[in-house]
Amino acid sequence: MAHLYIPESVKTRSEIFNGFGFMQLMQTVAITAVVGMISFLIYLIHQNLPILITSILITCAASVTILTKDATNQSVVDYAKNMIAFSKTQKKYSYVSRKELF
Repeated sequence: MAHLYIPESVKTRSEIFNGFGFMQLMQTVAITAVVGMISFLIYLIHQNLPILITSILITCAASVTILTKDATNQSVVDYAKNMIAFSKTQKKYSYVSRKELF
């Protein structure tokens, strides 16, 4: 699947701040909600409110960081997907060395 990268100065969608639009906001909300539920279940067991709040805040900040697109219109997640796709296209040739004749 070929990707067409949009140049830096061209924006196809409105953004909340540079590199972070509505789609990234929805992804951040979903990730934070899932981790928030897991953290709340842990809170019910350990009754430690600072850990609950800290885990939710760290998750929210981390997801914003990895989903924000840079000047090349790529996020950390996009780079990781590209690296995985590239590694799958590489061929591996095994080599067995033999004793030289001379």
